[in-house]
Amino acid sequence: MKSAKEIRQVAWKYVTKNILLVIIVGAVAGFLGAAGAKFELTIGTGNREQFSTESVRNYIDLIQHAEFSRVLVLIIAGFGIVTFIWWLIKVVIGGAVTLAYREFNLQLIDGKRIDLDSIFEQLKRLWAGFSLNFMTGLFILLWSCLFMIPGIIAGYRYSMASYIMAENPGMGAMEAIRESKKLMKGKKWRLFCLDLSFIGWDFLGYITFGIGMFFVSPYENAARAVFYREISE
Repeated sequence: MKSAKEIRQVAWKYVTKNILLVIIVGAVAGFLGAAGAKFELTIGTGNREQFSTESVRNYIDLIQHAEFSRVLVLIIAGFGIVTFIWWLIKVVIGGAVTLAYREFNLQLIDGKRIDLDSIFEQLKRLWAGFSLNFMTGLFILLWSCLFMIPGIIAGYRYSMASYIMAENPGMGAMEAIRESKKLMKGKKWRLFCLDLSFIGWDFLGYITFGIGMFFVSPYENAARAVFYREISE
């Protein structure tokens, strides 16, 4: 069995070999709602003088004008509607994109041919992907109602379901969840340690205002694919 360090080394080799494509696919997957593809860009507050008492008064004076208020309300409402529609789209296609991203990472660490189109190859499995996301989310939520720790354990118990389903096109959500439970029996701690070993990388990603996550997140996903490939064999 490989240690967390050895798994990261294998993942590093394949990620750095295909660095540009890996970053692009990871970013697209995260944008489309793939689970585990996390990208956050933190915007700084800029010059603190903009929050002076005088500037606050100026903002209040502007808001008091009816015309400005109506425009502001329309802008906020429009932003809210667009955000909701995009969230809905991600809910619908996010599960299928997750399956495609899992398959992409497995092909990456298997040394197979990969391309940007890979991220769209599972879109025909919208219902399967949605069902898997819904059922795993529901089970984790129910376990979390008991206490936080059971919820975390449940998350690791079902963590390989998307990899299993990605490799088995005819498999349903509940079957993939059952297979993940079997596969992760006695191995949840190892995966937890692998995730824990990325704390330094995550910190580095976030202190760069999230820009570093464009590399760190694909690296983590590739490492999980290496882990899955090892335990599934």
